Amino acid sequence: MTSEESFATVSMPLGIQKMRNIEILSHIQVTNKDSDLFGIAQLLKLRKLGVALRGKHVKLGDTFFQIKKLHKCLRSLSIRFVGTAGTEEVDALPTLPEFIESLNICGITSGLVHSIKDRHQLAKITLSDAYLKQDDLRIIGNLDGLRGLRFQHKSYTGSELAYKKFEFQTPKLERIVWTFATMDALSGIDWLPRLKKLELNGDCDLDPIKEALEGHPNNAILVNNPHQERQPSEPR
Repeated sequence: MTSEESFATVSMPLGIQKMRNIEILSHIQVTNKDSDLFGIAQLLKLRKLGVALRGKHVKLGDTFFQIKKLHKCLRSLSIRFVGTAGTEEVDALPTLPEFIESLNICGITSGLVHSIKDRHQLAKITLSDAYLKQDDLRIIGNLDGLRGLRFQHKSYTGSELAYKKFEFQTPKLERIVWTFATMDALSGIDWLPRLKKLELNGDCDLDPIKEALEGHPNNAILVNNPHQERQPSEPR
């Protein structure tokens, strides 16, 4: 099952702009950039927004333009691209509004990191179907306020992940969740001094990771949820 197939949405409620006291709005499908997004922009108490953009006429830039009107209240944003939505050229991707602290993005396959570059207010990032490369991590690694980083389905293209001292300097990062099919290597965990929990969802060799965490200054916890149950080793 793909991430798109497992994600359910509902149509934009009629008269959404009149629901002035609503604080959380999620799993809403946006197909009309004018009426749908304009209605959301009237919700001046909205703290958390989750939308699925569907169709070639709905762009990320239109979404960001409207939610800037919610700068006094909105802090958490989740955006999923469905069908042909989200097909802006890389150079045209807009910059994330500076008041967003929690970001969940699914379906942008290029240029995403340039949209969040220098957005140091971001405390939590969740990515799916983003196909990031190792070089993209350098930009994410410079976000000073980042506390939680979650790589979900197809968020990272490689099978090796390296956190290098001078490329990944997120002093507040406390939790990493990485979902993958198989992982060959993970290095540089010792450069993340505030790390509390490392969760690996997939098949990998845990021995070198456990060894790296033995002397971790914050006694970080390792959790592994393998896709396949490991067979017990044969007695010698």
